[in-house]
Amino acid sequence: MRIACAALLLMVLAACGGSSSAPTPPAIEERTESADAELFLRIPKNPLSTSEPLIVELELRVPESRKAQFPDEILPAGDWLANRSENDPPRLLEDGRVSLVRRYELETLGPGELTVPSIGVQHWPPDSAGDVQRISSEPVSVTIESLLDGETEQAELLDIRGPVQAPIPWWWWLVGGLGVAAVAYGIYRWRQGRSSASVEEPQLALPPPHVAALDAIDRLVADRLAEKGEHKLFYGLLSNILRRYVEDRYGIHAPERTTEEFLVELRTGEVLGPTHQSLLKMFLEHADLVKFAELSPAPDQAADSVELCRRLIRETTPPPPPVSGS
Repeated sequence: MRIACAALLLMVLAACGGSSSAPTPPAIEERTESADAELFLRIPKNPLSTSEPLIVELELRVPESRKAQFPDEILPAGDWLANRSENDPPRLLEDGRVSLVRRYELETLGPGELTVPSIGVQHWPPDSAGDVQRISSEPVSVTIESLLDGETEQAELLDIRGPVQAPIPWWWWLVGGLGVAAVAYGIYRWRQGRSSASVEEPQLALPPPHVAALDAIDRLVADRLAEKGEHKLFYGLLSNILRRYVEDRYGIHAPERTTEEFLVELRTGEVLGPTHQSLLKMFLEHADLVKFAELSPAPDQAADSVELCRRLIRETTPPPPPVSGS
């Protein structure tokens, strides 16, 4: 009898333990594989309601010695209200690789079928900073459902109430309207007096984009960051100056795009000729190697990069407007 009771108790405990340890599989899981890396994209829940955030998890599995760079934000064009992200601690796998996880939280703007675009992750060996490789996930679709779906048919209109007699006499409204008019007229005269007594300050016109960019480069060179060995900071500021110039000059939102996306838009938009596109591509790819792959440029490469940026700005400066005859 005791043996039978003990066996029954063990069976109950095993059943309870087994049911609680099973993890919930994600609603969406996509896998991309390359020679040296494996990328997983997971979305725990699909569909979602408009009140729920969308969680996107990226897991990169690479050899333990390699370094990796995830994008800071996911930016679908106008589909999301906010982007937040965080990294999990690295985890060593049984096959000797390391698992690197970055989790993104996005707030949706409204219901509908939305697409999470392709997300690229860079990785490279520490002893070969120039050998940067990129692995990208495939775009996936998620469904955002309205909280009102399924409830509108059950909603009932309330009966129309009868007319309600206004408790306030009509002449009170007349007195109140006159008082508001008097206050508005007093504010109008007070503002007129202030505007006539104040001295108008001259409006300072903003410099043209090419002037602002060349001045910013001169100030950056004067700080001598490259001579002090602060290469990542120097190239980060220099590439920001050039991207801001292109944005102001051609109306392209360059700072919100990766180098690859930025160059693709320039080729499709036809705002720059082939020569200037080649110069811009050469500089931005070199700057990315310094910023993300920890490349240490030679002393003369920083000066060459500065002159390349100056040349690109000068050669794309718009001609001055023609002087009209008097």
